[in-house]
Amino acid sequence: SHRSQPFSTARLLNCYPELMPPGSAYPVILQRAPGTKDWSTAGSGSIRGMYQAEIGFSTGRLDRLYVVSGRELYSVDSDGTATLLGDIGTPNNIDFAHNDVALVVVNEPRAYHFDGRIASGTHNGSANSTYLEDTTANWVEDVFVGLEIQNTTDGSKGRITANTQTTITATLYGGTDNDWDSSDAYSLNSFAEITDPDFTTRGAGNVEFMENYLLFREPNSDRIFGAELGSATEFDALDFVNVDSNPDYVLGTITDQRSLIAFGKKTTEFYENTGISGFPFQRNINGTIQVGLAGENLYGRCFDVVYFIADDLTVRRMDGNQPVRISSHYIEQKLESNFTIAQGESFSYWEEGHFFIGFTFPEGSIVFDAVTQEWHERESYELPHWRFRYMQKFANKMLAGDYYSNEIVELDNKVYNEAVSSPKSANTVQVMEWTYQPIYAEGMRAFHDRLEVRFEAGVGLTTGQGSDPKIMMEYSDDGGRTWKQLPTRTLGKKGEYRDRAVWNNLGSSRQRVYRGSVSDPVKVYIGATLVEVRGGRL
Repeated sequence: SHRSQPFSTARLLNCYPELMPPGSAYPVILQRAPGTKDWSTAGSGSIRGMYQAEIGFSTGRLDRLYVVSGRELYSVDSDGTATLLGDIGTPNNIDFAHNDVALVVVNEPRAYHFDGRIASGTHNGSANSTYLEDTTANWVEDVFVGLEIQNTTDGSKGRITANTQTTITATLYGGTDNDWDSSDAYSLNSFAEITDPDFTTRGAGNVEFMENYLLFREPNSDRIFGAELGSATEFDALDFVNVDSNPDYVLGTITDQRSLIAFGKKTTEFYENTGISGFPFQRNINGTIQVGLAGENLYGRCFDVVYFIADDLTVRRMDGNQPVRISSHYIEQKLESNFTIAQGESFSYWEEGHFFIGFTFPEGSIVFDAVTQEWHERESYELPHWRFRYMQKFANKMLAGDYYSNEIVELDNKVYNEAVSSPKSANTVQVMEWTYQPIYAEGMRAFHDRLEVRFEAGVGLTTGQGSDPKIMMEYSDDGGRTWKQLPTRTLGKKGEYRDRAVWNNLGSSRQRVYRGSVSDPVKVYIGATLVEVRGGRL
């Protein structure tokens, strides 16, 4: 599409093109974008961040999904069971990274770490015991030393001085009994805020991992600083670098192969580990480009390629050190005039050979397919944008968080609903809509005799909505400003594979645009659209 609506009206909503193999009936088909189905929930707050990581904790290697729900951080296993790790405060800019032994989550300007040490259960040893005993446990000896354990039954707590496979020793205080009785519940957790003064005096806007360093962006500054090699909690005040080729703040950082990309407001710089003593990250030779970042969360990675919205409101793909423009004028017009840039966020996901990078704003969601190089848009029911973000591949599923609830959903291209509970009703249908380019007869009147849409027919469901699915068609004779509805046509009940969608005797127009849509929860594959027109200069 184009900023001049009468001259270029093409738009894809909740659908995207797919290239077909050579020899197919159609070179390109239009298919429905994936819907969502229930998977799990975390906490009671809206989802504000998700991150999959397999980390070699001291307690064993764990593959988990880490989820920020409201102000709480959860660890979610492959069965969807969520375990509370701790409170991170009111969510601001959320980011995650991990090294070999610990997870770090940033909630600007604070950051938290978790090294995998967590346990809960009940004491099943003797009454009035000075140590906890849980015969169902199988802990690594002394792995919990230094952590705080809580007797949640009597309200006492204490610092752990030793542990065996089944016992934990700590001097309890602050409770009613300050000892262990039968069935007393306990919990311990290594989740904690990073409190090193050399970190807290700076704070963090986001975090990246590169070559065994956790690297942080200092908010409202031109500095990047790092934790000690291999550490998540120890810092040195001298371990930093100024991103100073231009006097602008760093808005975001991301790793790309063996480089750290530092996005400024007006410039972008590339850093590498030079191996020098002290802080080893230095700017590459010729490692500055005169393109900046439009907003703090408007960059991301898809299929090992970095994408971002530049300060000139073009969308760029990083090709080495070159920011290649991938946005159309239509996308750029929406970014300039329609979207609140400061509230945008990026997301990415992939399915069946398509790799998508997207950007969501309060006013809409735009998505780029890195394979076909085509754009489409996403919307949820009665919302101007797509409600799902923070996609992560976990447990052999492509998962996403719901911005409006505590739900974690699975993206599935065989599902055509959105499985959510608020603020709209559950399982709302995802409407697929496509708008054609205008039929323009050089200002002369043309007569539209016939319109046919070819598709895969016979896709109806056995019962309920979708048992007799319909394709809806509208047309506009004023460049897409107002629309008139045509009669619906069937997509074919189950097994009715010969149905076609044809409209005849459609009147005349000097310029006409057609727009199709499907709201029934069925699969849709559009192969071709044929129109027979007389007159004018076509």
